[in-house]
Amino acid sequence: MVVFLFPGQGSQFPDMFYTLPNHPKVEETIERANICVGENPYDWSKHSALQSSRNVQLSLLTIGVGCAQALLSEGISPQFVAGHSVGTFSAAVTANVLSFEDALQVVKYRGEKMEEAYPYGYGMGVIQGLDNYTVDHLLQDARKEGHTVYIANENSETQIVISGCSKSIEHAFSIASEKGAKKMQWLDVKVPSHSPLFSELAEKIDQKLQTINLSAPKIPYVSNRSARLLRDSEKIREDLAFNIEAPVRWHSGMTMLYERGARQFLQLPPGRIYAELASQVFEDVRALSLTNNLDSIAKFLRRSG
Repeated sequence: MVVFLFPGQGSQFPDMFYTLPNHPKVEETIERANICVGENPYDWSKHSALQSSRNVQLSLLTIGVGCAQALLSEGISPQFVAGHSVGTFSAAVTANVLSFEDALQVVKYRGEKMEEAYPYGYGMGVIQGLDNYTVDHLLQDARKEGHTVYIANENSETQIVISGCSKSIEHAFSIASEKGAKKMQWLDVKVPSHSPLFSELAEKIDQKLQTINLSAPKIPYVSNRSARLLRDSEKIREDLAFNIEAPVRWHSGMTMLYERGARQFLQLPPGRIYAELASQVFEDVRALSLTNNLDSIAKFLRRSG
């Protein structure tokens, strides 16, 4: 069974559009984004433009959908789709829950409003070497002291992403170090995603999604919030809207897929972090990342599928 993995914010890098596979479906998707938004998508990934969460999120959506369409056109169909944060929109488009154009408009709104709400002084960081329970308790203690910091992502059993005020994240890093964390680092994200700080915006995104025609998924979709498979369009709508205010249960979702028999995980561009996480956690899986070698990966998946 093949799983398509769509990365979220933090995976971006400058000029990433120029590194994509040379495929008609990729270029077609980029042109559709150009027409829909009225901007050249290649400009979104310029170094200075990537300081904007809005540009990053539009880039990730366009790249994910374009590469997925390329694979589908080559006869590679996933049994499941899973997106991390804004990657859920790429997953939902690939599963035919909503159109690419509708997703572009919602993601554009999502990114713009996130920036407006927290233009500076907030972000996200990673704590490695401590489990979810330990990190959760140290953050609870920090909040009792007046800090604004929350668990944002459960990437693996001992890789936990936190979100909130920059000064509060620095405080959490200090406490985590005292408790034996192996590594702490900042993510290239300028907003406090997946925290209660975005509860109000989540409601507004849900309202926008309720005006869009959604279809039942043709491919089961993994929920960010519950780590369960969703086959109902209304449940997927809720996950797309409200994952912005809740922790991403990525590790739990990947474990669920593994238990259902998934053994081939393919990360769509950019990056390879989620493929690497799958390889680290599950010894007998084949975890690949799609860079510019689309033909060789498609041939491999056709042979093994």
